[in-house]
Amino acid sequence: MTAGIASSVPHRKPLSMYIGAERRFFGVSGWSEGIEVITGATPDLAEVVQAGAAWGGGAGLREMRAQLPFLHFSERAEAYEHGPATVVELQWRTMPEQAAQAPDFP
Repeated sequence: MTAGIASSVPHRKPLSMYIGAERRFFGVSGWSEGIEVITGATPDLAEVVQAGAAWGGGAGLREMRAQLPFLHFSERAEAYEHGPATVVELQWRTMPEQAAQAPDFP
């Protein structure tokens, strides 16, 4: 079963919440313009409500994780939060590492 917690921030989709089937846990997933920017799971429904309020109110990713340690985000998601130029800079910075790990990297 899934549900969404609405966001008042224009580019953020509702925070998706899903319920574990075999044990008590609540997962969340936050998307913005086609990028999953935050995710996490907790057995505490109150934490999910807090995450929804923070997400819907426009809190930053680091701020959300500081308040709710069950939440996770990637370096790319954090770069996205700072704008397209930051994402491009991250891609250029990490490209040599990607190339070293994949011999057929373009």
